[in-house]
Amino acid sequence: MSDANKLKKHTDLRDHYQRQLDHIRADLDHPPAFFLDDPRDLSRKPTEGEQRRIKTLERNIAMEDAVIEILQRRMLGADQRRDEDDSSRFAHSDDFRSVKFGGVSHTVTKSQAAVIRLLYEASLTEMPEVAHERIMETVGLRTSQLRDTFKGSPLWGTLIVWSHKGLYRLNLQARK
Repeated sequence: MSDANKLKKHTDLRDHYQRQLDHIRADLDHPPAFFLDDPRDLSRKPTEGEQRRIKTLERNIAMEDAVIEILQRRMLGADQRRDEDDSSRFAHSDDFRSVKFGGVSHTVTKSQAAVIRLLYEASLTEMPEVAHERIMETVGLRTSQLRDTFKGSPLWGTLIVWSHKGLYRLNLQARK
C-alpha cells in the first residue's frame, strides 16, 4: 500500500473516531429530558462506560494523529529526495551534443553524441546494454577502444558505464 493510500486510510479512521467522540459529547451536552435529574440542567455527567469510551477514542485519535504526521513527513521526505534525484537525471538536446547528467551540463563531440544516442535508445528497451563491437560499427569510430572516444570526459564511468564483458549502458538509475 502506498504512503498516500495509508495516509488516506489513517485520516479516514481518525475522522471516524472524531465523529464518534463528537456524538458522545453532543449527547452529554444536549441529552433527552428523561436523562436529566433536573430539567433546568442542560448537561449530564458521563457514565463510567462513556468515560472509558471517551478516553479510548481520545487515545485512538492521538495515535492516528501521530501516524498521519509520520506519513506526511515520510511523503515530504520522498518529495525532497525526488527533487534531489531530478538534479542527477539525464537530459539531452535533440542532437545529443549537449547532455546534462548529475546536475552538470556537458558539451560533447559528434562521436560522443552518437554513442550516447545509441546507448540512450537502448536504455528505452528491455535490453539496455550494447556490445562494444556494435557501438564501434554503428557509430563508425576509428579508435579500437570506446574509452578512447571519451578520453578526459567526466561522462566516462559515470554516465557511460561498463556493464559486463564487452557490454556498455547508460547509468540512468536516477530515472527509475
